[in-house]
Amino acid sequence: MKILIIFIINISFTVILFFLIEAGYRSYILKTCDISCAFDYVNTNTGYLDENIDVALTKFDKRLGSLPRPFFDSKEIEKWTMGRLTVNKNGFRGNGNHIKFKKKFFKILAVGDSFTFGYQVGDQETWPACVEYNLRAEVDNGGIFGYGVAQSILRADLELITKQYDVVILAILVGNGFARDQLFFRSGFSKPAVIFDNGKIGYSIPISIEDYKAKQSGFMNLAGELRNKSFVANEVMDYLEITPAAPRMSLKHPSAASIPEIVKFSLEKFSTISARKILIFDYQDPRPQGLTEKEKSELALIHKFARKLDIEIIDPLSKFRSFPEKMVWNGHHTQFGNKLICDLVVDKLKQD
Repeated sequence: MKILIIFIINISFTVILFFLIEAGYRSYILKTCDISCAFDYVNTNTGYLDENIDVALTKFDKRLGSLPRPFFDSKEIEKWTMGRLTVNKNGFRGNGNHIKFKKKFFKILAVGDSFTFGYQVGDQETWPACVEYNLRAEVDNGGIFGYGVAQSILRADLELITKQYDVVILAILVGNGFARDQLFFRSGFSKPAVIFDNGKIGYSIPISIEDYKAKQSGFMNLAGELRNKSFVANEVMDYLEITPAAPRMSLKHPSAASIPEIVKFSLEKFSTISARKILIFDYQDPRPQGLTEKEKSELALIHKFARKLDIEIIDPLSKFRSFPEKMVWNGHHTQFGNKLICDLVVDKLKQD
């Protein structure tokens, strides 16, 4: 009986201690968070702030992993705190310009990740919407949060099957975009990783999180639920490299290609697109002290292939650094940051 009592006391003490640590960690995150606190309440899932908005925005796609859900409208989400966000019937971010274009009008396709999509700004504040308004050229915003570079190119390839474009603009998140193409899940979203299969480089086939969970043991699914509900459990499992199926998990494909191999594969694939091709470099923050060695190395490799493959480049970094950081960055580009990129794109296209 004494052993049982001691056991119950120890378990109770452990549970109380766990909840105290959890509460303290959540309080610390709330006090130190910056960008994410634009969402006005904390989701209990893994300490991410209202990331379930992403899930409502997307649907699983058997080729691309995820796509924006057609006809999505943020006005249907009660606690949405950013600008109006809509998705049109073709799965592109709404531009909010309401311009009627003729069938043979000049067409531009923009692909990339959340910087292209325009995360944290309204429909009319994204740089693709701005380019469309200023050039009176039809612009389809095919950016999707979390996409890798090769994944974005795959979307462009698929869109070009059914629609012709005069210009395709590919945005690359320097130091991060190609690394995402090594993953087959990122933050819970399925992805086609760039892999080697029987000595050939190509895309893996995306798997839905439901199918991935079905292949796991009951214990690992339980661990996934715990990781999704607790900051502390999430940190501990990260440290121990335990990766159960969880709504926000990120997993590297076991056959993933290296970053240099993905850069080569991606840009060679992009060069085959039948349209004028332009790259835009995005950066996660301005870092006035300079780029990291990893970013410098990646940029050098991109420039090497771009020159070889006759791909144009727009690099907004020097222009961004001429303004105070908070004017252009807020985790993603601010409305003003989007306007700066818009101006660079418009100037480049008007020159020709």
